[in-house]
Amino acid sequence: MSAATLTVGLLTGCSSVSEFVTQQASDTACAAITPVVDQVTADVQTAVSQIPVDPAAAIDTLQAANVLLSTLPGQSESVDTARTTIDALISQAQSVQLGQRLDQTKVDDLSAQLAQALTGTIGVC
Repeated sequence: MSAATLTVGLLTGCSSVSEFVTQQASDTACAAITPVVDQVTADVQTAVSQIPVDPAAAIDTLQAANVLLSTLPGQSESVDTARTTIDALISQAQSVQLGQRLDQTKVDDLSAQLAQALTGTIGVC
């Protein structure tokens, strides 16, 4: 076996190892991110339905969802957008708690924006 053949073999092997390691890292990240995103999605859906009837409970649920999002590895722009959107939903719940009428259109828009941001957090998963 010549040195050139050995070198080519090693380079090909390194490429495969690199791809394997990258895939494993991606799989691990997905395994950590997906359950959190699923839980946040469920919590926000529950909270949004609670805003008109129990805004205090909605606020608690939304704050917990925001804390859960902060546990995601490798914070991204999508996570920041999701957290900002949850803060806006909290603001809507606080307004209802203070006796103001719920702006359902605003809540619906924020919910759609949040869904898009959460989809961005799972990216390639």
